[in-house]
Amino acid sequence: GGACRSLLFKPAQQEFALSQDAGYGILRDQLWAPPYMFADRPYSWRVGGDVNSAWAELSVGGAGGMMSFTTLSKRVEISRGSAAVRVHYRLLNDPSSQTDYTYGFWVHNFLGVLGQPMRYFFPTEEGVKELPFPLPKGQKQSDFWWKDPVRGWTAVCGENGVGLATQADYKYVNCFYNWAGTGYPAATHEWRYNRLPLKSGQTFETNVALLPFSGLTRVDGVVEDVIGGIDLTTGAGPAAQDAAPAACTVKLLPTSPQTAATTGLIRLKQLPSGAWQELGKIEMAAGKPAEQQVKLGTLTPGGYVLNVQLQRAGKALDDFERPFPVGGAQVVYHRAPLEQRVGMAAEEKASLPRHDLSDEIVTPHVEWATPLPGGPIKALVLCDDFVAREVIELKQRLQMDLTYVKFRTTFWTEELYCGDRSISTPDQANKRLLDYLKAGKYDLLILSGFNWGKRFKPE
Repeated sequence: GGACRSLLFKPAQQEFALSQDAGYGILRDQLWAPPYMFADRPYSWRVGGDVNSAWAELSVGGAGGMMSFTTLSKRVEISRGSAAVRVHYRLLNDPSSQTDYTYGFWVHNFLGVLGQPMRYFFPTEEGVKELPFPLPKGQKQSDFWWKDPVRGWTAVCGENGVGLATQADYKYVNCFYNWAGTGYPAATHEWRYNRLPLKSGQTFETNVALLPFSGLTRVDGVVEDVIGGIDLTTGAGPAAQDAAPAACTVKLLPTSPQTAATTGLIRLKQLPSGAWQELGKIEMAAGKPAEQQVKLGTLTPGGYVLNVQLQRAGKALDDFERPFPVGGAQVVYHRAPLEQRVGMAAEEKASLPRHDLSDEIVTPHVEWATPLPGGPIKALVLCDDFVAREVIELKQRLQMDLTYVKFRTTFWTEELYCGDRSISTPDQANKRLLDYLKAGKYDLLILSGFNWGKRFKPE
């Protein structure tokens, strides 16, 4: 089956791999496009190494159709003195297939800080999202998709401060996913890669790192071989939601004793467009963890973001951030992706024909502002289909040139006969809105009948 059935972090005697179900564990090999499970097949293997490292290489061939011409191999390597596990994947479309084919690779993991309450962390456009496990009482949702990743790392942290970070090649990452089923001591912790076309004889190669650590209860970034966290505190302890923190504590952990010395520049900015305020530095010696507390001063109500820029030998590596609200303010925040990703996302189902709002049916009304001396008001309308008739009623009374974008409050996968049938998901609605905003200027924006604070992407 090729899955890792145990990953024990010896310094903390902490097991990360959940292997209670046959064929599952860490590094289970799958495709999501087309759907295929290599773990159902027998693997061949070989081992090797030297005085400083050891590796095991596993290979498997598929069965049936194009899978019979598909080979997957992975080399799992560990090094002396380091807890890091490095994995190199190689997916081959065999030359004998004589067929170009598109693959969507999928790494499935059943992992967590077993025996501990834990939190999973994912870097998204809206900041680092976290999933507590076990799920809060009464939580019915068990599937969690993180579809707007901005970096290739993820992490899980236990209450005991022990955790595991993962790194994947961001340029290929499509999304992250958790399945948190009842009766299991951990959730799945998965990521999908974009669909990539491979010509006959071509390979897809990528790297994954598993990075055990101790000393963090949250992760806000993994930059090369450094894991970082930002804790917010008041004078009495951890800052509660919306409470103004008095200070922040930045922690940096090396992933191995060979990690070079690193400097972090700590900054604060009020959102959305305040100026950066330099708060200080954190110095991490080679192979040694570091911790630095800095005071934040008096913060007025609003949204803020803390940023830590990592540098090594004067060269910028990357940064990590944590946005937070003060005084109940809504945080308007957008995290830029590390780079442009390559490959293709999932194929969208063909949309139904477009159906715009129609003023063909006229109801009794008073034309109190139609026509207007300056011509029609150019209006962009965002509304739930249940209230779309109200927009037409307004247009009968007020001369307007309407552009309509459907935003459903509920039932994105049901009742799609309502309103504009070419929009069936929130992502499609956001894309349509962004296209319209870029294409023209509007005199008026009308929002009606939906929760606008939750439906829009930051851009």
